[in-house]
Amino acid sequence: MIARDDRLSLPRLMAYAAPVCATNFLWMPTVSILPGLYAKYFGLGLAQIAMVLLVARIADGVSDPIIGYAADRHRSRGGSYRSWVVVGGLGLSISAIFLFTPPRPAPQLYYLAWSLVFYLSWSLVDIPHAAWGSRLAGDYTGRARVYAARTTGLFAGLIAFLILPFLPIVARSDYSPETMRMTAYVGVALMLLCLAATVWSPRGIVVSHGGGARISSLLASILRNPALARFLTAHFVGGIGFGMWFALIFIHLDGYLGLGSQVPLILLLCNVAAALLIPFWLRLIARTSKTAVWAACVVLYIASLAIVPAAAPGGSWLLALAFTALAYAAFGGQAVASAAVLADIADYGEWKFRQSCSGFYFALIGLSYKITTGLGAGLALLIAARMGFDPAAKLHSAEAVRGLLIGFAVVPAILTLISIPLILGLPITPRRHAIIRRRLDRIAATGAVPSR
Repeated sequence: MIARDDRLSLPRLMAYAAPVCATNFLWMPTVSILPGLYAKYFGLGLAQIAMVLLVARIADGVSDPIIGYAADRHRSRGGSYRSWVVVGGLGLSISAIFLFTPPRPAPQLYYLAWSLVFYLSWSLVDIPHAAWGSRLAGDYTGRARVYAARTTGLFAGLIAFLILPFLPIVARSDYSPETMRMTAYVGVALMLLCLAATVWSPRGIVVSHGGGARISSLLASILRNPALARFLTAHFVGGIGFGMWFALIFIHLDGYLGLGSQVPLILLLCNVAAALLIPFWLRLIARTSKTAVWAACVVLYIASLAIVPAAAPGGSWLLALAFTALAYAAFGGQAVASAAVLADIADYGEWKFRQSCSGFYFALIGLSYKITTGLGAGLALLIAARMGFDPAAKLHSAEAVRGLLIGFAVVPAILTLISIPLILGLPITPRRHAIIRRRLDRIAATGAVPSR
């Protein structure tokens, strides 16, 4: 049978979640800091950096379904998701050293090559790790605990990176080549410790469905799974709205509100608050349902957007902290609930089509996230630019401010609002999931292969 909730002690959950702490510690600077540093210190032009990021992200998106399929196939033949996490973590460590400590000047090919290795390694960790979580608990609330632990690990990694510049081991408090070099060394050490910790993580059980994943049944489990289609639609529509917010949050705080010096503190406090609220979301799931909590988090996010117009240049930074913290709290709760919902949908796919598909399903969500963040960012920046907003300007016209607010708050609120009925209409309720689990447990009792 699938490992039950009584095996999921806090140390075991922490051991499972440990790798995402290290991966997110290393991931955050690659998307938020490194492009600027390569332009400022290492001789690359903005057009060269943009091309590198475009090629790397396209390759990253293409590799996700392949990794998900291969990991499922390996698992169904008696392998484990853990081995993929270890290999990816080692690859991430090696590539981070080279990516974070480039030569001066840095050739464009150097930046591209190590970016490709980094993003591939990140996917080798993230997709199998998310799928692994679906095998650690079969019951409805137990599975939510698993993804609550994973989300906590994610925030822990982000918080650790945000704290690093303020520690005495770093010579400067800003983001510089020296800071990135220290980030690489600390990140690699953290990764090795976290990978070692997985020895104490739960193993789960593998149910054999006849020798491995088959393309035909995999396609059937996607095309003929209405719950998955509804989930992907909700994730895609809402994801564009979230992508717009993330694309403009720094521009809004710094370029419009003039809070550049407070931004690091705001982001740190918001990540800490989001991490501390995860137990609350977990208790709420136990009392209601995962879909109810997911929808509630979307409503909370929309509420944070409603506060945005009240903030103006020269006002208190605490108002900006308030709406940003509400948004981050919503992101944390959604991360827990939506991942656990997808794991339940993967259970349905495994029972209905006799196909182990957790890795592929989580790969689809990873691909959706990359597409929606790109579309959302492009749409938000286009709206703001077309209406005349310039982040470098000291004063902004009413039309320019209106454009910023439309891209940052209005359109994201509309898109995420559309996702609410899709979320609430997901058909796998706690009662239905219990039926699916009983049927899967019967299959497991007749032909289970323990994972390694």
